[in-house]
Amino acid sequence: MSADSLNDLLGEAADILSEMFSEGEVLVVSHYDADGLSAASIFTSLLEEMQVPFHLKIVEQLYPEILGEIGKLGYENVVFLDLGSGYKSLIAKMGAKRVLIVDHHLSLGDAPRVVELNPYLAGIDASKDISAAGTAYLLYRRLLPGKRDSVIHLAVTGALGDRQDAGPKFSLTGVNREIAEEARGLGLLDFKVGLRLFGVSQRPLVRALANTYDPYLPGLTGNEAACYDFLRKIGIDPMEDGKLRKYTSLSPEEVKRLATGLIKYLLSKGVPLREAERIFGYIYLYLREPPGSPFHDLREYAYVLNALGRMESYGTALAVNKGFRGRYLVRTLEVLRKYKKTLSRLLKAIEEGRGRVEKDGILLYLLGEEASPKLTGPLSSLLVSMADAGTKLVGVAASVDGEHVKVSLRRINEDYDVGGALQKISEKLSAYGGGHPAAGGILIKKEKVKDLLSLLVANGDNS
Repeated sequence: MSADSLNDLLGEAADILSEMFSEGEVLVVSHYDADGLSAASIFTSLLEEMQVPFHLKIVEQLYPEILGEIGKLGYENVVFLDLGSGYKSLIAKMGAKRVLIVDHHLSLGDAPRVVELNPYLAGIDASKDISAAGTAYLLYRRLLPGKRDSVIHLAVTGALGDRQDAGPKFSLTGVNREIAEEARGLGLLDFKVGLRLFGVSQRPLVRALANTYDPYLPGLTGNEAACYDFLRKIGIDPMEDGKLRKYTSLSPEEVKRLATGLIKYLLSKGVPLREAERIFGYIYLYLREPPGSPFHDLREYAYVLNALGRMESYGTALAVNKGFRGRYLVRTLEVLRKYKKTLSRLLKAIEEGRGRVEKDGILLYLLGEEASPKLTGPLSSLLVSMADAGTKLVGVAASVDGEHVKVSLRRINEDYDVGGALQKISEKLSAYGGGHPAAGGILIKKEKVKDLLSLLVANGDNS
């Protein structure tokens, strides 16, 4: 990593923004997941502070059709967040006068009138050491150092949303860790090792277990009765004084028993050890939010943002990121309930084997029109916890327009470079795809799914 190189990139980005700001209105295009929404919130906060008018557009990916629509809007100054590094040649064809890309995906080629702020270009492994939100935060901090406390938590949230907690005990590493330490120094963040259950600080333990989707707990997630029985079987009484107990009421011995019991349970269900151990690790707490808030634990915050993005509640996501609560919080909780209900329905279909296709360790579930293409990502992430021994790669496919399908993939075998494989495969299938080493996606014609499967197998054999 070269700090000087990253500073040079930040300087170039600041220079082109200065030119954009002198001309007025800016179009901001960002991805719809937790990292993209966090990056969008950071960047639009910068524009608001500098009194620059803007139009924000949230998209799934920069397919040619979407770029065509963006080009027709006629903006001369365009900023792409959490996407764009693999599409620079297509972006250049839009005809914008100036383009800034703030991304952390693999960078491909160069293009005129396009400036790219990407940590990869400074020798940083941006698949794990910094997210798009973190990159946007570094730019924000360079331009508005005195205002950083209003957005720094979103940089950490974006990294957790992209599952960049790849360090010891699922901690953040590299620049992500530096940003987390900076936030702790400002009195905004605390982090410690503990059980990573959803809402464990405020919900009864039974409900915290049932609401935990990352990691996914087969047989427990979404089933409070099963969670109640599980606690009793491992020697923890779920009730106290006629009420469901909270995690905070457990003795140190009971906490150890719960952690050990959960890992043993997950292993008994065939969950890989690495995934089973995700139940115990670093917890990142945002101290401006009370323990009862869904925004206190930043992993839970990231999950909430992913839910809002994938259910197309972009305005609500931006509002809560900027500190608005009230009706926006009510709306958030409503969307979250619908999201969990939808995921549970689709997971049931997957557990029943619907649309299952497998070849030489590559496992895909073809859900057709049953699932939204925006849900293939979280579903494929949940499949990691459900994969059988010997599986190299898992994925979920959903229909986009009757002609194309969106396929999201997650690796089980750490030797498999998903993003690299999809870039190569895209060229062979005349498709659009890419991602990070551990995860990626591709848009292909539905009749080419079998070809995709064969090419994924061949790539694994060559890796």
